[in-house]
Order: sequence, then structure tokens, then C-alpha cells
Amino acid sequence: MPPLQEGYQIFKRSQGKSPPLGGLNFLTINPNCYNFYIIYNRVQGRMCMPIYEYRCNQCQRMMSFLILKISEASTLKCKGCGSKDLNRLLSRVTYHRSESDRMSEFNTNKPRGEEFYKDSRNVGLWAKKRAKELGADLGPEFDEVVDRARTGKILEDYDL
Repeated sequence: MPPLQEGYQIFKRSQGKSPPLGGLNFLTINPNCYNFYIIYNRVQGRMCMPIYEYRCNQCQRMMSFLILKISEASTLKCKGCGSKDLNRLLSRVTYHRSESDRMSEFNTNKPRGEEFYKDSRNVGLWAKKRAKELGADLGPEFDEVVDRARTGKILEDYDL
């Protein structure tokens, strides 16, 4: 699945009604899991249909299908083995949290594994939180270094 592009917003499905256009509280979801939501592109002003995820009971392969009508779901076949024995999956939903929200919930005493730092938003979070706990002001230069580390641009400084 392509990643969510700028301008897209996610809304709970509601009896075929278009999402409201102003004052929105919306969820951002795992870009690979569009299940049960309508994606509305406010920039281009178009609505996209939901994409549902399925798992094949024969080969255990996971796949996604664009379903325009409920009746189309009965004609689906596994893209791997061709079986019609598919189960629809419930996709994980997440919600957007600002850095200040994440910082307030972040525990510097809890050890973090490699998975934690695969999310680039977590780079520098420990240092920022720890500095705040100690009352140290790291200044705007530190924020610039963290931003460069999060985007991978810091590697350019070291020819890596």
C-alpha cells in the first residue's frame, strides 16, 4: 500500500455520508491498514473507498483488496494460491500524538529496544525528556541536531 499522502484525512465510515469539511478530529492510521475508514483528500476534494485486508486460510498470505460493493467480497481469491478461503482482518488503528504528548508519557527509566528507534520520531526523545527532567535547556541547536538525525541528514556530515 502506498503511504498516506499529505492532505489525506481519515474518518469513521457513517452510512455513506461524506465527511464534514471543517473543525475535524481525525485519526491517522497505519498506512498499510485502511480498514473501516474512508480516506478523504481535502486538497484534491475526492473520496477514496476503503481497502480491506484478508488472510488466506490455505497459505496464510495477507493481502489487501479494494472493495467497491459488498457483493464483490464473495468473489475474492488469494493472490498466492487462488483459494477462496479468506478471512477478513481487523486492522490496527493508531492515533496521532504530538511530540509534547509523547514526551509527557515517555519514561526515561524504561529500557528501549531496537524496534523503538526504528520510528524516527523517537530519535532524541530520551535526551529531550532527560534534559527537561534535569531542568537543562539544550537550546535550539540541539533541536536542529535531533531534526537532522530524524531525517538521516546528519549522516551526510560524516560521509556515511
